[in-house]
Amino acid sequence: MDKEAIPLVRFESNDSTPDSDTRRLPEARTRRIIVEPVFFLFSLAVVGEAPVLEQYVYSRFKLDSPLFNESINRNSTFCQTNHSDPEFIAMESVQKQTSHFQMALNLVCSSLAMVTTLVYGTYSDSAGRKVVLILSIMARAIKFVFTSFVIGFKLPVQWLLPGEILVGLGGGYATMVMGVNSYLSETTATDTRTFRMAVLETCLAVAVSISELGLGYFVEKLGFLYPTLTLLGILVIDLIYVWLFVPETRPSRKVLRSPRQSFIAFCAVYTQREGKRRIKLMLLNIMTLTFLMGCGGASVGLLFMMNTPLCWGPVQMGIYLAISSLVSQFVGLFALKVFKKFEVSEITVAAIGTVSAIVGNVLHAWAATTFIMYTVFFVAMLMVLPLPVIRSIISRQVKPEEQGTVFAGVASIQSLSSLMVGGIFMYIYKNTLVFMPGFVFIVSALFGVITIALILTYIYVCRLADEMDERKPLQHDWTNCS
Repeated sequence: MDKEAIPLVRFESNDSTPDSDTRRLPEARTRRIIVEPVFFLFSLAVVGEAPVLEQYVYSRFKLDSPLFNESINRNSTFCQTNHSDPEFIAMESVQKQTSHFQMALNLVCSSLAMVTTLVYGTYSDSAGRKVVLILSIMARAIKFVFTSFVIGFKLPVQWLLPGEILVGLGGGYATMVMGVNSYLSETTATDTRTFRMAVLETCLAVAVSISELGLGYFVEKLGFLYPTLTLLGILVIDLIYVWLFVPETRPSRKVLRSPRQSFIAFCAVYTQREGKRRIKLMLLNIMTLTFLMGCGGASVGLLFMMNTPLCWGPVQMGIYLAISSLVSQFVGLFALKVFKKFEVSEITVAAIGTVSAIVGNVLHAWAATTFIMYTVFFVAMLMVLPLPVIRSIISRQVKPEEQGTVFAGVASIQSLSSLMVGGIFMYIYKNTLVFMPGFVFIVSALFGVITIALILTYIYVCRLADEMDERKPLQHDWTNCS
């Protein structure tokens, strides 16, 4: 039997060393759902925070602007179409201020998370996955406490910066992604791993739907403080769940490496591979980066919706984001089952999803009506497929004790893409806002084209290697080229 046909974690162990602790591993084997609730609750808080924080910063800059009168400051969702109108010019100025500030917050958090995630990933390979999950949740929860004080006492928005620094030191969202994907890789068989990782993405979509749909009304009726406190409460529940109900999957040795040692350990994952797997891992990681960059237009999505010609308010934005994310993920899960039934290779599935993203971005660039916006998510529904597929393929290239390290690299790439998106796409948006607000989506589509080129290169490398290996004839099944 292929050694990859069973879960990576071998629950029955004869290791009698003091560091070997498998007492709770049978629970991880018998329980089908363990980390999905962790990821769902965490995502619910994180994706709920984004629109609340962005709209709060936008409203504060608008309130502080001397170009708006009192009534517009407090009550208006005004969106001008006359570019020479002083109030339109003021609105444009506020949007640029907001994008600048969001870019600064993103820069601080993502740059720190790129380093800390590598440290926590290698640490989790020896100390276990549970500790990094707890760390990520706690850092985010303390940040929400900071945010609540800023909103409640109307402190300067610059006081949001310490919270972002703390989240970055805690690894940010990337560390949670690393932790749950490493956990799944150790507790699932390879033939179900892609689907389970897609389920994680669906948890994110459901979280987006709930938070966006509910928070639009919540913010409109109660302001920004109570939604923030609600999100803090969700993280507290998540922390309790991890502490009490998530069994550890690895023996605990608690070897904490320095950032330099962690980077060396990460590089060793590649240098110790044979030629074929090394090239495949490199291509898969670059592919992940370019695909995430191809989704970069979403970073200014809310500003795009608030600006002309759409001029959407919080409720409209919440409904759109809820419907689009939820439908896309469930269609993606169904599509994975269909593709597997018809033995479509996983890398081909990733290519199909990338093409869907390219078409959606091109259409999004010229979206001027509500109808076109809903058409965008319809044609881009399969863009949810590439990430879980690529992560599943990556997990099969390394040993069980390397899962944390390799997914730390993947998560750091996610932080890098977030950092680049924050710098590149916010800059593009604020400088193209006057003549074409949707230009950022054209740039996103170009990154999608680069991803397609990398996928074709990956397929060529796989097939060339298979043809050179006389012991392994070329295959065309679900796990081919993976």
